[in-house]
Amino acid sequence: MLPINYGLFQQIGNEEDIPDNVVTRLMQDKQGYLWIATPAGLIRFDGYRFRQHLHDEQDPHSIAGNFIFDLIQRADGSIWLLTSPGGVVIYRPDTEQFSVLQLADPQQQSLLQHARTLIEDSNGGLWLGSRQGLALLAKDQQSVEFFSSQPPHPPISQVRALLAIEQGVLIGGSEGLFYYQHEQQIVGYLPLPWLNSEASKQILSLSQSTDGVIWIGTASQGLYRLELNTGHMQHIASERQGLQSESSIFSLLQVSENELWLARFDGIARLQLSNQQWLGHFSADITDRFSLAHNDVRTLLKDQAGQLWVGGYGGGVQRFNGQPAIRLLRTSPKNSPFALASANISSILERSNGEIWLGSRGDGIEVLDRQIGVIQRILPSPDDPGQLQHGWITSMAEHSDGSLWLGVNPAQLYRQAPASKDFQLISTEQGFWQANVRRIFSDSQQRLWLGTSSGVGLWQQDTGQFSRVYDARQQVFTDYINAFAEDQQQQLWLASGDNGLFRLNAATLQVEQPLLSATSVAMPASILGLLYDAQQRLWLDTTTGLFVIDDSSADALTIRPASISNANNRSQISNHSVGANLLQDSKGRIWSQRYVYAPAFTELYPLTLADGVFYGTNWYRSFSKTRDGLMLFGGSDAVLLIDPSQFRPWQYQPAVRASAILIDGQTQHANATAIRLPADARGFSVEFAGLDLSAPNRLHYRYQLQGFDPDWRYTDASQRQASYTNLWPGHYQLIIESTNRNQLWSPHRYQLSVTVLPAFWQTPWFIVLLIMLLLLLMASIIKLRTRMLRNQALQLAFEVEARTDELKTVQKIWWKKKKWRHWARSWQA
Repeated sequence: MLPINYGLFQQIGNEEDIPDNVVTRLMQDKQGYLWIATPAGLIRFDGYRFRQHLHDEQDPHSIAGNFIFDLIQRADGSIWLLTSPGGVVIYRPDTEQFSVLQLADPQQQSLLQHARTLIEDSNGGLWLGSRQGLALLAKDQQSVEFFSSQPPHPPISQVRALLAIEQGVLIGGSEGLFYYQHEQQIVGYLPLPWLNSEASKQILSLSQSTDGVIWIGTASQGLYRLELNTGHMQHIASERQGLQSESSIFSLLQVSENELWLARFDGIARLQLSNQQWLGHFSADITDRFSLAHNDVRTLLKDQAGQLWVGGYGGGVQRFNGQPAIRLLRTSPKNSPFALASANISSILERSNGEIWLGSRGDGIEVLDRQIGVIQRILPSPDDPGQLQHGWITSMAEHSDGSLWLGVNPAQLYRQAPASKDFQLISTEQGFWQANVRRIFSDSQQRLWLGTSSGVGLWQQDTGQFSRVYDARQQVFTDYINAFAEDQQQQLWLASGDNGLFRLNAATLQVEQPLLSATSVAMPASILGLLYDAQQRLWLDTTTGLFVIDDSSADALTIRPASISNANNRSQISNHSVGANLLQDSKGRIWSQRYVYAPAFTELYPLTLADGVFYGTNWYRSFSKTRDGLMLFGGSDAVLLIDPSQFRPWQYQPAVRASAILIDGQTQHANATAIRLPADARGFSVEFAGLDLSAPNRLHYRYQLQGFDPDWRYTDASQRQASYTNLWPGHYQLIIESTNRNQLWSPHRYQLSVTVLPAFWQTPWFIVLLIMLLLLLMASIIKLRTRMLRNQALQLAFEVEARTDELKTVQKIWWKKKKWRHWARSWQA
């Protein structure tokens, strides 16, 4: 890897979120929140929102003072702060309330106002360092015990640094280093080998590395190293020789197994722990948006995920993105031998002598020695014969005879002979057809191919001419070419931006499009990149995603989409290119400047700013792989360098927290595990955050209210709220899950029990009463109906009887009349 700084500093918030961009201390609590101490209050950051805590005279549970000097979280989860005014303040996350530590002795209470640092030791004791010296808080929290060294040792005063170790506590004061031993319960003095005994001996910072070594940062005499086992002490010589006074070291942090960072007034210094050699220095650069925002760095933090954070005076809070496997070549820092004159790199080539040539998009070529830096710049000089007329380098290749070939926009091709410094312009007399050169390719048979915006040509070494390639109709092939590839059978493949994939017959100089099998997807219309890998697969990057041909020697090819197991990542490249510039590492992973793809595990890993990846606009065909496996990708603002052997994918699994809980718009305790909705409540909402603070805007979420939602509801970082209204009384369980920044679901879910209380008309007794009333009403209706039917029956019987009587009467009358008529006729006769 090139010996240059790695990583990018990314600003978090602004002067409105963090007043005046001044930070005194950073801390992460056990829940995963980032706490930012400032002279203007305490701020909690969840990756999205800055929640500021300020003193409020109307609220007795608000923070006592706005100037925060130091803060820690104790074993019981409470957060202890040193404030001015106020002294020692305690914050309880379960109640979200502040209280002031009250001692029985008013004089001791007043001394707490001068405390500047605090720490909890391995026995649970709370130590306070102040102007007056060192104090230990009693178990009952009603008093403090002051400690001092014994004569002839100097007194303890101006304690600015405390460090809890297994045997006790180390104390850094104005007269140097002291220590307290748990067993003897006394304070001793550890004289350091001061460079200048007359200068200030103030210690500002203490840290213990994983190998047990103690590192001591001073106000003006640099860095010291102490081996506790042997008592050996040494001063670490400054990386800046000749200074009468060294920069103050405000904070020390071991960032990796073999690297220590020093927060200083002049930026951040990097020290290699194994040999105490300086690795580099981070400083502010107003021309570089990814540099330190300000040189006055006061506090360093490594969070639970391994992410590094920086805070200081004037620079606010910055997150350090990156890892040693990923580095950048840019125009800054200006004093670096690896700084480029132009970072707009459109082509990259490693020469046979190990030099790396970087062709820019207008400013010629920069030649890089991997150990020294930039050793040569080849600028365009249109008036000088044997020089480049233009500075836009589109492609570079070194041929087997040692000659160098350059494609230059607009529509120029140059050749530099092995022993010459002059560039020969290739003309139409040599068969060059005046097209924009897109890719120059040297195959295994030592043939040089030219891919352009209008076809392909082969350089004939014996004649010094280019021969054009034809299509199946015996017409000049005029597709624009994006890439070449050669398979194990020495077949050449062309990626066309017009019509997809072509097979090139080198003997006949003819291209043909291969046949596709019945199970193949359709031929992609535009192919941006090709890679033939060590597993004999041909990979195609297209405008519609990544595809692969498992057997390029088959008569009929089968093109299939690349298998990607994670649905979120699979959707990212659906109908999108993965970056065109495909390379393979020794582990079989496929790389571009945008992604890492592991075919064996079907895993796609996005490369983002959080990994330290930055290049501006990535330029297709601007990439190269060195003989030792280093990958280089060019862009409009940087050259991205990746060492795949050192690369560590982000695997942190964040917890999900509720940043706000509301019932009918009224705020509840965000740390509550259960809520109860009164009968008249219309609904509740929960605002949540997955605490992967490395790239919170890349997180995805899903939530489900068990007992109500039949399935998950999905959302992203822009909509982090679950809201429910008009729920029926009962018990529910809200579950929220989050991905990390790479869209992998974390097993650490958030759960909230929700109880909806019923209104009187929703209670069981009311429902039973209502049912009984309904039954009674139904019984009454039935009884009434039965009575009505009975009455109707009686009425009908009465009417029938009356009708019957009428009929009988009529019948009697009829018989009487009949008998009378019969008697009358008999009498007349």
